[in-house]
Amino acid sequence: MHLLQRQGSVTEMIAEHPFWLRWPLYYGVIIAILLLGNFGQEQFIYFSFNL
Repeated sequence: MHLLQRQGSVTEMIAEHPFWLRWPLYYGVIIAILLLGNFGQEQFIYFSFNL
């Protein structure tokens, strides 16, 4: 994202592309978040410290 932001606004770059190209990009991002996201039931980090 940082490399893309150097060239200008990412939202404007995406908006310049046609409809049929933008929506697969949106779906790809959603799928990447669902597959690569960390959705485990881990304890909050501060509960792991013993005093």
